[in-house]
Amino acid sequence: MNELKAKNKAAHDYLEEHWDPVNWSLAFASEISKCDVIDNNMVETFNGVILEARRKPIIAMLEDIRLYVMKRIVRNRQYGLSWKGDYGPRILAKLEKHRQRVGTWNVDWNGGNHYEVYYENADTQTREAFAVSLIYRTCSCRLWDVCGVPCHHALVAITFEGKDPLDFIDDYFKKSTYMKAYEALLHPVRGPSYWEQRDLEELHPPPLRQAKGKRKTERIREPLEGRKKTKMSRIGRKMKCGICKQTGHNSRRCPLNPKEDRQNIGAKKRKTNPSKVAKQKAERSSNHMVYTVCNPGKDNQLIVGRPVGKPRKYFNPRKFKEASSSQPRTEGNAPSQNPDYAIPTQESMKTV
Repeated sequence: MNELKAKNKAAHDYLEEHWDPVNWSLAFASEISKCDVIDNNMVETFNGVILEARRKPIIAMLEDIRLYVMKRIVRNRQYGLSWKGDYGPRILAKLEKHRQRVGTWNVDWNGGNHYEVYYENADTQTREAFAVSLIYRTCSCRLWDVCGVPCHHALVAITFEGKDPLDFIDDYFKKSTYMKAYEALLHPVRGPSYWEQRDLEELHPPPLRQAKGKRKTERIREPLEGRKKTKMSRIGRKMKCGICKQTGHNSRRCPLNPKEDRQNIGAKKRKTNPSKVAKQKAERSSNHMVYTVCNPGKDNQLIVGRPVGKPRKYFNPRKFKEASSSQPRTEGNAPSQNPDYAIPTQESMKTV
């Protein structure tokens, strides 16, 4: 905390005000449980396992959890029986990790059951020391007291005495203690058709209120809690411009990029087919017409013609009838002198 205060006093004050060090600092960790884990990953792991079961009704959910716990007990029992020694592979790996930190630490013996493990820094001419007691299995760094596995300071004192470090691991991590945790088994249960039926009111689930949008299957995380890493975070990433090759901005905001070109960067270009575009232009420029007979065999029969290709205007029958009724009619009952519609001739009808 002193190092954090020296680097950022505002962060130090915020941490002390909103987050009590008793709940997360190793200095206040309990020495009874022999566990140095200060997060809730074990709870979150179980929560992730029963994620599918939580969506089911209460009886089906409890049945899924019962089957999972029954299988887990068997699996952990088989795992404990596979240990070759008196301690599990994870505890041995943790002890080896502490052994690698021994380095150049030295020890001074007081003649009894206590040792002073120290390290002299030649650059700063300082001496860093920790008090170790093998009889009480404690170290002033409190790592051995909390986790139950000898720290690197304790390993220096144990090596000085010529003893085996495995003899100083807490009994909580022995194979016999581990097997006691899984000696009680869950017995199989018959199906619901064999369950006792009672004349009680049938229990129904509460009415389901379906919210709008996509259904949420994950829990709501705290503001300072890590997010699920499905995508790479862009926090701390330095942007590099593709034009000037400098960091701090991208090509859209580059000072060397003209303003008229900034809007076009990143825009998707529409793919076009050159042959199709040329064909459409040829059809629009041609004089071929397509004729449609409206109301055939009636007094108001009309022959409508339009250019081949995509029409530029939508055809409105109501406006066309009003325009045709207001103009004098010629042979064939077609409107004359209409620029949008042409009267077919013998030559043009051959192209239909």
